Amino acid sequence: MTELTKKISNFIKLKSIQSIITVSFAFITVIFMVFISVILSGKFSDTAKQNVSKSTMHVIEQISFNVENYRNNMIDIVNLIDENINKTDNINSSKLVEKLDVILDMKDDIVSIALFSDKGKIIIGDPFSKLKNNADIINQEWFIKANENNGQVFISSPHVQNLFEVKHNWVISLSKAITFNYGKEKINGILLVDINFSSIEQFCKKISLGERGYVYIIDSKGNFIYHPQQQLIYLGLKNEDIKDVLKTYYGTTIQNTDKEERLITVKTIGNSDWRVAGVSYMDEFYKIKKDITNFSAAILALAIIFIILLFIFISAKITKPIKELDNSMKKVEEGDFNIKVDINGDKEVVHLAKTFNIMVSKIRQLMDQIVIEQEAKRKCSSSSNKSTFFI
Repeated sequence: MTELTKKISNFIKLKSIQSIITVSFAFITVIFMVFISVILSGKFSDTAKQNVSKSTMHVIEQISFNVENYRNNMIDIVNLIDENINKTDNINSSKLVEKLDVILDMKDDIVSIALFSDKGKIIIGDPFSKLKNNADIINQEWFIKANENNGQVFISSPHVQNLFEVKHNWVISLSKAITFNYGKEKINGILLVDINFSSIEQFCKKISLGERGYVYIIDSKGNFIYHPQQQLIYLGLKNEDIKDVLKTYYGTTIQNTDKEERLITVKTIGNSDWRVAGVSYMDEFYKIKKDITNFSAAILALAIIFIILLFIFISAKITKPIKELDNSMKKVEEGDFNIKVDINGDKEVVHLAKTFNIMVSKIRQLMDQIVIEQEAKRKCSSSSNKSTFFI
């Protein structure tokens, strides 16, 4: 360590003032710039991550708002159908069927409307009215929950509706316990409205969360209301880690799945147990961060080169009078005492040049005086020799 210190010390001593000024100021400036760059880079990274989180949350809140409005709209439609049924004296009237047909035509996402008695007998079915022979109506979840829900609309988790002798569809069932006129008596029954996923899918597919990000919706039990790869999940070909989503009512969390870091943003839809979850892949954020870091490093390198060149120019300007003075001193060393230094520069350097001129002038005067004295001595010695000769 001591040997290395000596080598560095000797290296510095061998350098000119210009080099020392350039290296010193450039070194200090570079260290300062690197320090500031590191701080700003860290700050930018944190801010960018917060902005990603905030923007994603904003998107999820918008989807949540849309889905909540959609749910409320579907509940309003169920209540509207209930109201129309209640106002009908004859449940089999053509006017009621026409109203139901209008509702089906207006809402493409409504798959079917059905009314069942409290014993599970189908009263109305639009557009499907023929049940399978083995259809067990009264043990269906939507039937049981509607009876337990005290006149409120129950919304089921997605399931395959296989009650009717038609193509099986994945639907969400909305059911409600109602009272209606059947002949001359009022009886209790269950109103069932099945809807598909087209509107919810449309809400979620329009959203972009980076190149690979996506949105899905689950309920509090972990049932998927919507997922872009829902069929693969039910077939067991795709796995979605939802444990963090089920623990989160509102907010964000970082999840590491399959060696990938993902930002999970969660918002619970109002008046329900549905949760909207947004998945953003952090490698996309880190890629942008890396690109910005590389760009910043290139700018920093160019700035360092510019600063070094600038300091070389400034130090050359500062040391130019000193170099001129140094050149004049070398001429004096060679015996040229008739030189006069005329330097314009800093006050200290000009003062040093004047002092140098005075010194050279004094030396020249002393040398001239010595020459005169030597000449006088020589003449005196010559006269003494002549006098001795004549004697």
